[in-house]
Amino acid sequence: QLTVWNLGDIFETDEAWLEALEGLKSYSKKYAKLQGKLGENAANLLKYYKLEDEVMLKTEAVFNYASMKGDEDTGNSKYQAFRGKAMNAYVALSAASAFAGSEIMNIPDETLEAFYEEKKALKTYKVNIDRIRKAKDHILSPAEKAIMAAAGEVTSAPENINSLLQDADLKWDDVVDAKGKKHPLTNGSFTLLLEDPDQEFRKKVFRQYYKQFEAHKN
Repeated sequence: QLTVWNLGDIFETDEAWLEALEGLKSYSKKYAKLQGKLGENAANLLKYYKLEDEVMLKTEAVFNYASMKGDEDTGNSKYQAFRGKAMNAYVALSAASAFAGSEIMNIPDETLEAFYEEKKALKTYKVNIDRIRKAKDHILSPAEKAIMAAAGEVTSAPENINSLLQDADLKWDDVVDAKGKKHPLTNGSFTLLLEDPDQEFRKKVFRQYYKQFEAHKN
């Protein structure tokens, strides 16, 4: 029997999750309305950070639900697909907001100080704003950031593939110690079994574990 989380506090049903996922698409248009305008006035800059807060909360909920559902049973393709859809949404929103860093860096110091005075709520985000501005020499252009964001799914693929291979596809036989006792060998028990004081047993564990990887090397 699978051990599962109670995810009702995030989304009560898969249908509710799918609805929230679909809702994330509208935020790309909201970002687009602010592009090129962050340095115009304090209201626009504050609106951007409020939007970031909202996007972060909604995206985290969508991603956490999909990720935890996927971890319940890594062999369940439905929830692995959910995880992929959540990643696609995150990548799309990252690309849509890629313009912000360079715009915030280009706001003159005196203008930014005036913004803080005009909209006191902006000071809530001062640490974040300062961090962006201090990295001015290392910030990519909006076009370059959009490329990096779009590559997010590709760059995370090796880790995701490796996780699915180890947690869903690979199965190990029990390892028998010198006393004839069987020890279940899993991705989770491997490290613990390698701490056994019997060197021959540790060698057997090691070889049996990596034998499975060798069998899937292609």
